[in-house]
Amino acid sequence: PYTYSDASGFAARNITNDTGTWTVVQDGGISGAKWGKVSWNETSPTGASVVVSVRSHDDPGALGLGSQAFAPVPNGGNFNAMGRYIQVQARLNANVQSQSPTLFDVSVASKVCDLDGDGDVDRNDISAIAAAAKTNMSVAFADPRDADSDRIVTVRDVRACTLQCTRPQCATN
Repeated sequence: PYTYSDASGFAARNITNDTGTWTVVQDGGISGAKWGKVSWNETSPTGASVVVSVRSHDDPGALGLGSQAFAPVPNGGNFNAMGRYIQVQARLNANVQSQSPTLFDVSVASKVCDLDGDGDVDRNDISAIAAAAKTNMSVAFADPRDADSDRIVTVRDVRACTLQCTRPQCATN
């Protein structure tokens, strides 16, 4: 906090904790891209922390992406966000001894295999992925049919998604 009575900077040096922010925007390549996971590697001294949050929208401008609130996400955990662009913000908070955490890397992944967005992977999803795999369809980066993110839907993607089926024998609800 800044006050006129603190011209020496005592409060800034002795009361507040150091905080730094790193922000990046990832383009999913298609409108309505389904984002689902952010993972990162860090080391944090006791009392320090790294908090990662995301927001997404199809419009990268101030009235689109910039107007959305950031939502915290768990490291490596699943979440649901949709939009061509995803903005990831990492806030690094030092402890009271001014020891800062170190953020080594951050990776962003699209949500794959759940094509109809109903929260599960079933025979309906697998059938649609298999149809695209018959032609080795080229797709954009965040296409949910591309489980291995190589931008081509192949039988490898069908197999990877089949292994993610949420019901026995990939049954539909």
